[in-house]
Amino acid sequence: MARIAVVIALVWLASAPVTGAQDDPDLRIGLELYAAGKYEMALGSFRAVIEARPDKPAASVAAGRCLIALGRTAEAIECLVRAASPGEPSAELSSVLGQAYYWSGLQHLADDPSEESRSVAQARLSSAVDSLNRAVAAAPDADEALYFLGRTRLQSGAEGAAAAEKALARAVQLKPDQPSYREQLGEALLWLGRFPEAAAAYRKAAELAGAEFQSFRRQCLVRAGQCHGLGGDAASAEADFRAAFELGPEDTSLFLALWEVYATDADRYDDGIRILEALAVARRDAALPRYYLGFLQKTKGDHPAARRALEACLETAAGKAFPEAWARVAEYLYHDDGNEAEAARYCQRALGLDAQNETAYGLLQGMVSRRYAAGEWVEAESLTRRLLDARPSSGLEWSNLGLFLTNQRRYKEAWWAYEKALQYEPDRPDILYAAGGLLYFYSFPLDRPRDKARELLERALELAPDNLDAMENLGILCLERGELERARELLQTVVEYDPGRGVAMRELNKTLHALRTRAVGPGATVGPGEEPDRK
Repeated sequence: MARIAVVIALVWLASAPVTGAQDDPDLRIGLELYAAGKYEMALGSFRAVIEARPDKPAASVAAGRCLIALGRTAEAIECLVRAASPGEPSAELSSVLGQAYYWSGLQHLADDPSEESRSVAQARLSSAVDSLNRAVAAAPDADEALYFLGRTRLQSGAEGAAAAEKALARAVQLKPDQPSYREQLGEALLWLGRFPEAAAAYRKAAELAGAEFQSFRRQCLVRAGQCHGLGGDAASAEADFRAAFELGPEDTSLFLALWEVYATDADRYDDGIRILEALAVARRDAALPRYYLGFLQKTKGDHPAARRALEACLETAAGKAFPEAWARVAEYLYHDDGNEAEAARYCQRALGLDAQNETAYGLLQGMVSRRYAAGEWVEAESLTRRLLDARPSSGLEWSNLGLFLTNQRRYKEAWWAYEKALQYEPDRPDILYAAGGLLYFYSFPLDRPRDKARELLERALELAPDNLDAMENLGILCLERGELERARELLQTVVEYDPGRGVAMRELNKTLHALRTRAVGPGATVGPGEEPDRK
């Protein structure tokens, strides 16, 4: 933001020389450098004058302007305050000091979002208002001071809009050909809800700006379109947006502004659609009109039209780089056409452009869930690998891959997948449980690594003490290892929570029988419910 502030300031500084300084030979060299945009060199020249003649405030004012242009607002404030200290400052010095406070406040707001920084910014903006008011009081026709007073007031939004409009209207009256004055007046009128007047101010600013200020002109036309749209004049809004579009067909801010007006009110959907269609016709190769048209049609509920617009977007060179367009068309391919293969391909294109695209990712996950529910493990595996292409560090997806491989009895590959899952998410209970279950129940025929299985299951239970699956599997493992008391404790807890678990009930009965057998010694037999034979 500090850099943006400097760029905006440069437009001003080129047209706002220090009053009377041109006739001073000591300042003339600096002013020539200043006019050429060589602010660092000009600053050196002005500082030489200040050092030689510290009582000459014009040099300090010129140095202050240079420092603002260079983004060094703290130094500008220090320089100007020092120049103002001997007595009553001139209107120009107060004006430039106010500008320094203004830009400093914006820098604090942009560079640091903390509460402390916001407090400093508000103090700077308050000081800007005080200095600029002093400048206007000393020179009521100081248009530059009025302009920056209006800008500063606008930082308070609706609260400061009336005062801003008053200052900016006076600045426009004094200098009607200054486009920046008109543009900020439009901003104040927009805050006040005076949409036709705001649109007129923005349009006039665009007309007055030179051809070299194309970005400024485009943004003024966009704002004019917004104001006309908010005021219900769709025809004028279309003309403004189209003029802005011709200046920059790839300008996303134009479409965001259009969306803000026409996609937030159902009564305006049709007007917005008509404007976007007109922009699409104006430039057959432009992606953005078709992209936003697709989403506005979708918002309206016309899904066939939305699909046509998004497919048309993907036919353009620029549109092929829009991941969300690929993802949304994938939804139509999947849900409307039932074409899973093509939908998956579109999702993969979207994720290739943006691995974090949630539309494509969620759609692929839905395909996986459907295949899993149908017991189609090979298809589920293939789709999961597409997800892993996009997010290779997802422990969940590696774990799912392990499950699908396990169900295909590809146990070694499954264990490799679970190892990858644990590498990325070592403390996720469901992954620990699944990996432990694989090692114990489905592991390699000649060597079941039970110690590792137990470690994983114990860790899963530690992290999720209520996980009945981990509890049941660990209980069965303990029974096999002869740890009967631990097995009984675990399996009994499972059965108490869920009496319908047949496997847990069966293994618990085995455990209880083994405990009774152990109590009476080798060779004794104890039936269910019988007391041990103590003969």
